[in-house]
Amino acid sequence: MKKIAFFVCLAVSSPLDAAHSPWQQLAKADLDFIYQNLKDNHPGVIDKQNPEFNQWLENGYRQAVDSIEAVSDLDGVLNIQRKYIAGFADGHVDLSFRHQRTRLQWPGFIIQKQGVDTVVTSMADEWPTTLPPIGAVLKQCNGLTPQQLLVQQVLPYHILLPELTAVQINYTPLILRMDGSWQGELLTECEFTYQNNHVVLPLHWRTTSRQQWLQHNESVNTNQDFRLEMFAPEHYWISLPTFTPSVPQQSQLQQITAELEALKHAKVIVFDVRGNGGGNSQWGLDLAIALFGEAHVYDRLLPIMGRGMAYWRASTQNTAMAAEIVQEVAEQFGEDSDITLEFKALASRMAQHTGKDLVPQSLAATKADIKAELSPSLTSARVILLTDAVCASACLDFADFLLPLGALHVGQPTFADTVYMDIRTVELPSKLGSLSIPQKVYRNRPRGHNEPYIPAGKWYYQSNINNTALLRDWLLQQLATE
Repeated sequence: MKKIAFFVCLAVSSPLDAAHSPWQQLAKADLDFIYQNLKDNHPGVIDKQNPEFNQWLENGYRQAVDSIEAVSDLDGVLNIQRKYIAGFADGHVDLSFRHQRTRLQWPGFIIQKQGVDTVVTSMADEWPTTLPPIGAVLKQCNGLTPQQLLVQQVLPYHILLPELTAVQINYTPLILRMDGSWQGELLTECEFTYQNNHVVLPLHWRTTSRQQWLQHNESVNTNQDFRLEMFAPEHYWISLPTFTPSVPQQSQLQQITAELEALKHAKVIVFDVRGNGGGNSQWGLDLAIALFGEAHVYDRLLPIMGRGMAYWRASTQNTAMAAEIVQEVAEQFGEDSDITLEFKALASRMAQHTGKDLVPQSLAATKADIKAELSPSLTSARVILLTDAVCASACLDFADFLLPLGALHVGQPTFADTVYMDIRTVELPSKLGSLSIPQKVYRNRPRGHNEPYIPAGKWYYQSNINNTALLRDWLLQQLATE
């Protein structure tokens, strides 16, 4: 009875008539909500430097509405929303669904992007048909290359950034996973090369749980612990899995920051940000200051980043969120911290404007702030930043801090950010999930729109980056050959 009442309410509130199915009405109500919330709050709507945003906001919405007639189930509802969001090509404009399939289909093996190849990295213990061996390179399935399959059948429902290496790494495993999140052709056979031999194998699809599939997928980083440890004499490894720490994790992160002072004369310090999708960039800035010294950090970064500025769209909802951020950062960093005072001033300025205005987050650096002579660094350590393809948002800000300070970048290419940042989330009318909306736009940020960081030469790690033991051995070998 509850389900019936739920859909009756949707039918009354939806602009679609009764001839449309409850699934179609559900899809339309959520689409309207997504469109209107982006239009009312996203800075891209009033950003004259990026007309493409408004073009997709309108055209993508019309395309989605036109395809509602084909919606016949929950997968259809979710996919029509996914496709609209994917077209913004922005990791911060996102949907997080709480109702998805717990069961999916797979052909008994997992593939990953490693360098230029798509490689079999894991397989089921038992399967009714022959499986490709670990290390086999996938060449094509049903006449389509892995890149063609990724672009045509996967990314349109996730994020339309096929040229980004991190996107290829993160989403390649989904090519051979049927979970309702794309409407492609069922693949029946694939061609592989292994030890100079070519083999074509039929695919036998079976159902498994999402959790079991994830256990086979070695491209997923499962580390959630903050840790500082010595992995070789005078070589220290600092694991930073997120910059959105829980309350207990905040204490761990603060302790690591405090302990950095004792490591300033270590030989090597590795900041491991694998799996770190961002959070609050103040955590990363505090780490940099603790290691290099505040004077050196600001002397080095101001000439590079000082002309950059973030502008917040002063909509009613964004202004309310700015006031909430003041309380949040005060609890994490203190009432008198620079970041708390900055957001107090921002919230006050936003309250004096409307959603038609972009309000500066802080005053830009002046020439008087930029010193001709740099203060010395407080550390003599070789500082290394280890990234994977998940690193985005505040994790990229951490890279913005460390790399100009002389840190060496190793690992995989990072993800990338548009110039739209600092999200807040709103629940969809259907209660199926939530929408993330950026609230500010950057101007003159040194790192460009959707520009990643890519390790150079031998520092680009092309094996399984989540095998920490092998990764550490590789890094020590590379350092020894410098």
